Amino acid sequence: MTDLTTVDSIGVGFGSTVDEGFFVYGSLAPSESITAQLDAAPSGALGDELAGIMIRTGTNADDAYVFLAAKADGSVICQWRPDTAETAVEFPLASVSATDWFRLVVDSETVVAYYSTNGTTWNPLLGVDLPTSSGLLGGLAISSGDASYTATADFSEAIRESAAFRREITLDEDAGTATGSWNARTAATGEFLLEGDYLDDDGITKGSGDVTFTPVIPVTGTYEVFLRWSAGVDRDDYVPVDVGYAGSQVDPLSVDQTEGDGQWVYLGSYAFDKGGSNQYVTVDNTGTTDLVTVDAVKFVGTGWTDTDTDDLPDPWEIEYFGDLVSYGSGNDADSDGLTNLEELYAGTDPTVTDTDGDGIADDLELNTYGTDPLSSDSDGDGLPDGWEITNNLDPLDDQDADDDGDGDSLDNLAEYQEGTDPEEFDTDGDGLSDGAEVNTHGTDPLVADSDTDGIPDGWEVTYGLDPLDDQDADDDGDGDTLDNLAEYQAGTDPTDDDTDGDGIDDAWEVANGFDPVDPVDGGLDADGDGLTNAEEYALGTDYDDPDTDGDSFSDSLEDSIGTDPQVADSVNTSYGSLGPTGLTIHQPVKNFIN
Repeated sequence: MTDLTTVDSIGVGFGSTVDEGFFVYGSLAPSESITAQLDAAPSGALGDELAGIMIRTGTNADDAYVFLAAKADGSVICQWRPDTAETAVEFPLASVSATDWFRLVVDSETVVAYYSTNGTTWNPLLGVDLPTSSGLLGGLAISSGDASYTATADFSEAIRESAAFRREITLDEDAGTATGSWNARTAATGEFLLEGDYLDDDGITKGSGDVTFTPVIPVTGTYEVFLRWSAGVDRDDYVPVDVGYAGSQVDPLSVDQTEGDGQWVYLGSYAFDKGGSNQYVTVDNTGTTDLVTVDAVKFVGTGWTDTDTDDLPDPWEIEYFGDLVSYGSGNDADSDGLTNLEELYAGTDPTVTDTDGDGIADDLELNTYGTDPLSSDSDGDGLPDGWEITNNLDPLDDQDADDDGDGDSLDNLAEYQEGTDPEEFDTDGDGLSDGAEVNTHGTDPLVADSDTDGIPDGWEVTYGLDPLDDQDADDDGDGDTLDNLAEYQAGTDPTDDDTDGDGIDDAWEVANGFDPVDPVDGGLDADGDGLTNAEEYALGTDYDDPDTDGDSFSDSLEDSIGTDPQVADSVNTSYGSLGPTGLTIHQPVKNFIN
């Protein structure tokens, strides 16, 4: 395209650079547009002449570009090269005439083509992605089709201006909800796809497969809707597409997927309400016979004013802040780490630190964890992002909901639903695993004593009691006069009256200050009277008094001569020997100490 002869009546706003005579251009900012109108179709000797407006990434012949142009025969095309040295693509625009107004709008990395019959009402045509990192050039271009020939075109007006504020929401195929087992494909050579992949319905029964895209609309208003697919001769030429918009209205459309490769195909402009309820684009394979593909969908809000030129649309500022002066684009109204401009483009609420309420601030979701600040469960596994992060799980792994990291027989999803700790085998510390409480005993895994009888669930289960019966705390199953609550408090076995097997029942040991789970103290002699504590228990004597009945005879002596150590005037009826002294008792023993 180095064969320009004349460009007349160039409009205001362009730079003065003329490159090799074919392209009159100036640097173009990401928020600017170029607009022009031809007086007539271009003319020349070959009949292949083109004239119109162009946006390029540079001045080299193989640079990426978009060219919205009229042909010598009065028809209009859009021609583009999506990246350096790639094959150029040309798309006919049957609805546009050579003398209509043309406009190219730069919106982030997308150039959107429009036409107008009156210079006021603009109709979107298609969108093309260009690499914008090195800057863009925009201006007027003419081609004769051959460097040996000339071409002539007259432009009645050409204008460069700031584009109307546009808020773009792009959803790739993996953001859609699919019905049926759609196949994930990678791009073939020559295909221009968003992120290089797409879906197709190969193998899906016709009429049973669809993919639905649901945007989160940040501001109520008008949005242009664009669709993208992988085109080819084996694709279907009548693919049903439904657009659901404000008021639960639906616009049934169809697209021809044998054409349109590498472009954003305009579906229409629709009114959308803030939010996402009943607003969608669905691609369906009902009624199709050939292959159906799905790549991406784009929603572009247009026509919003920005009175204070702070890059925040007026409706958005009024909705969230109530006026246009309280905050600018660089402020962080909710102190969540995102500027208001970043909140606008993320679709988050600039007045709420955690828009989706998952426990993670919007800034952390976007810039630290990579989760979706508009979805409380980014991986769709039933676990909120904040819960997963807090419990050292991966909020982007939809498989970890099935894991059981603490081995308690509750998977992570069940732990979340029950409110238990996925890193703790026994959350309430009652001696029962969380899984056993939920799946076997029906007890509360968050409360150590489900029946509030003073006894932990695990202890009751261990000793055959009912952890859901608040009356069994008063029972005394082993007959040792300690009820179950007292047994728990003493640490004894409620099914054994002598837990430590020392010959003394648990109640006596508890009452007399002994350890009912220590068998050693049964063989001790606390009062030094020659009787062990167990023997004192058996005789009913006082383990702490060597002469229980106070008759001046020690308990052990009375036990050895057969008198009652609990009664002072007791008699040995057998008249047995008193011991080594040789004294024989022939009468009642009274107050005599050997």
